[in-house]
Amino acid sequence: MGTSSTFITLALLSTLIHVGADSWRGIKPLHSSRTDVERIFGAAGSECKCTYDSEEFNVFVVYSSGTCNSAESNGWNVPPDTVIRFTVYPKNRPKLSALKIDKRKYKVTEDQELPGVFYYINEEEGIGFSVENDVVNSFFYIPSIKDNKMHC
Repeated sequence: MGTSSTFITLALLSTLIHVGADSWRGIKPLHSSRTDVERIFGAAGSECKCTYDSEEFNVFVVYSSGTCNSAESNGWNVPPDTVIRFTVYPKNRPKLSALKIDKRKYKVTEDQELPGVFYYINEEEGIGFSVENDVVNSFFYIPSIKDNKMHC
C-alpha cells in the first residue's frame, strides 16, 4: 500500500471511530431503520437482506424482528426492521497503532475461542472494534448505555 493509499485509508477509517461516535454514516443502533440503511447503501446484496458491500468496506446489520410484545424482539423494544447493531469490515484493514484512539476509553477482552483476537469496547458510546496482531479487522456499533431504557 503506497503512502497516498495509506493516508486515504486512514482518513476513511478515522470516521469510523471519532469521539462521540454513536453512529456511522447516519446509522445509529436502535434509532435507524432498514429504510435509512438502504437509503445510504442501496438494497442489501444477500439472502438475509442484511449485508451491504462497497469498494471500501462490507457492512453486516442485525435488524429487530419486533417489539418486546413479540416473540422475536432481539431484546429491544423497537419496531421491526430497526437496526439493533452493525459491523463494518474495512477492506483495507488499518493497524491499531496507526489509529489515534484513547485506549483508556475501551474495555479490552480476548476472544475465548480465538486466542490473540481482542475486542475493544466502549459501552458508553456504543462502539467497538476487533484486533488481531495490531490489525483492526472490524468496527462494530451497538446500543449505547444511554439507550438501555429501550431494553426489554
